[in-house]
Amino acid sequence: MSRGWVRATGTFPGVNNFFDGVEAIVVSSGQTVLHAFWNINIWGSWGSVSQYPPGSSICRAGIGFFDDGIGGTTNTPISQASADWMDITTICPVGQIATSTNVDWQYNWQFEQDREIKVQRKANTATDMGLYIAWEFSVASDAVSGFNLPGWSFSIDAYVNTP
Repeated sequence: MSRGWVRATGTFPGVNNFFDGVEAIVVSSGQTVLHAFWNINIWGSWGSVSQYPPGSSICRAGIGFFDDGIGGTTNTPISQASADWMDITTICPVGQIATSTNVDWQYNWQFEQDREIKVQRKANTATDMGLYIAWEFSVASDAVSGFNLPGWSFSIDAYVNTP
């Protein structure tokens, strides 16, 4: 039996959407995720508007434990909230700056420090499982036309037990 940290990071510019996700770590059959830390950053800028870009929409992000290879956007934290999420949370925006009376926005959604996951998951199947990170905006009726999120990045550190 061995235990060790597995790290995954990724950066995805050019997304231009309201949701995305990716499989970050493959958990082989028999392995157990004992502990994990994760963070996400969603960024962009949007100019020449006089209101807050996403209207009343909220952004949720999470770490899920799903079948290996299903695709990152198969499960998202709002549309599939009942999926096997190890951690799911609402992210508040930070870092908006106005550059004139006709506002240019620089926005970031992120955690000030890594989130800790103390929930364990074991790949108790004949096939591999995966740790997925995903995010999704709940686009409200007053969302501003043209607003989208052009890029995001993540990091996950998982403490994995291998029999």
